[in-house]
Amino acid sequence: MIERLTEKFNAGELIFAEQDLGDFAYVIDQGEVEIFIQVDGNDHVLNTLLPSQMFGELALIDNSPRSASARAKTNVVVNKISNEQLQTIIQNADPIVGILLTSVTGYFRSESERIKIHQYCETLEHQIKIRQESMEEAFAEIHSRWLFRWNWLFSLHFNDSGNNRMRKLIKKRLDCSNLLVLILKIK
Repeated sequence: MIERLTEKFNAGELIFAEQDLGDFAYVIDQGEVEIFIQVDGNDHVLNTLLPSQMFGELALIDNSPRSASARAKTNVVVNKISNEQLQTIIQNADPIVGILLTSVTGYFRSESERIKIHQYCETLEHQIKIRQESMEEAFAEIHSRWLFRWNWLFSLHFNDSGNNRMRKLIKKRLDCSNLLVLILKIK
């Protein structure tokens, strides 16, 4: 029989963090727990666990750092299972169970990494989209200013004195940003 160690966590309290070394696995007695990863400082919830569900066992099975963080979504009461207790359970089980656990643990770890990469790519795509929209707005503003100036210049009369006057105005009025837009539009 396994000795039951219980612990309580308040809503929002971190139970363990990604990359921590695993010392316990947890079985939820009351409440809900969120399993999440962080990508670029943002939390991405992978799963919400309910009573009778276990979490934190991967780090104990393969002696690797935690692959995700766990946080109490509500007030939570958990039963803690130590590394020694879990190893005793695995050693007393059929040897196939140990092989199966190692296999499944490897699968979960690779899926966790895949999810992190996917979330990171989505974050980058979003940032690129925002920057692209900002650049498009800036170019639209420059372009509208350029068109206004050209329309005003071409509204002048095209007689000889008007042409000389227009050349002087063009030299004065065109700045670098307008030339850049003009060059980009021509290409």
